[in-house]
Amino acid sequence: MRSLLFLISTLLMGFAEAHTIQAIKGGKALLTLDGSPVQVGDLFQVMDLTGTEAAQIEIRQIKDLRAVAYITKGELTQVPEGYQLNPLPRSEATPPAPEKTPAPEKTYTIVPQAKGYYGGLSYNQVNVGLTNATTLNLTGSSFNLGMFYERALTRQMQVLARAGYDGLKASGSLTSGACGGSNNCDVEIGYVNADALVKYSWYHGQKTWWAGGGLGFLFPLLKKSNVLDTSKMTLSEKIILAGGLNWALNNKEFVPVQLEYALQPSNSVVSTQQMILRVGYGTNF
Repeated sequence: MRSLLFLISTLLMGFAEAHTIQAIKGGKALLTLDGSPVQVGDLFQVMDLTGTEAAQIEIRQIKDLRAVAYITKGELTQVPEGYQLNPLPRSEATPPAPEKTPAPEKTYTIVPQAKGYYGGLSYNQVNVGLTNATTLNLTGSSFNLGMFYERALTRQMQVLARAGYDGLKASGSLTSGACGGSNNCDVEIGYVNADALVKYSWYHGQKTWWAGGGLGFLFPLLKKSNVLDTSKMTLSEKIILAGGLNWALNNKEFVPVQLEYALQPSNSVVSTQQMILRVGYGTNF
């Protein structure tokens, strides 16, 4: 009985309004209009023979007596047999699904102070001026370890202070036996190191990149060499150019990675250069 009543109502409404669906493709419906007023944004129910809503469509484009409608609810792959289009107030339409926005990149709180420790390796080059106006080039590698303290001046600027042990080990050879009567020349010094750097930082998610420079002081604690006069080794200074990143593990902990170039200004006898890699563990507080 319900189907019969729906069929009768469909026939009666067909005399009053007969917008027709010509084709369905790709989630869109091509309509032929009957001349009655239709606007972009108008909504229609597509009812099947049983009087059940099969879909909802929304008018998106109109040209003369042709219109393109998007299927906003339900699924239609072909024009339903014996369908009926019922106008639908816009307030009753199923709202479109909200657009998915990408999750914000995880960021971490910037705190005014941090502390931690580090260890690392250095590549060393020592140039020694000999009495015969020649230069002896020594190279080698050594390790370093220590502690650091960092304090923010602004969001972008920080001061990094470090103290620890820096090793300097290098060796080379001469054929003249100028190194204490030996052709094998070496330098091995263990420094107590203290330095300070000013850093400029920029932030990308959990990584804080930085570049900076500073000054340091080296006090030789352990001294061994057959090419240098160790009795004349005293407190010396170094110039530092550095860069690196702090990789946040969470809002409190991070892993600092630093690469730096250190230069001990030359005198009439010796000059020293180092490329130093440091990796550590730090906490904010």
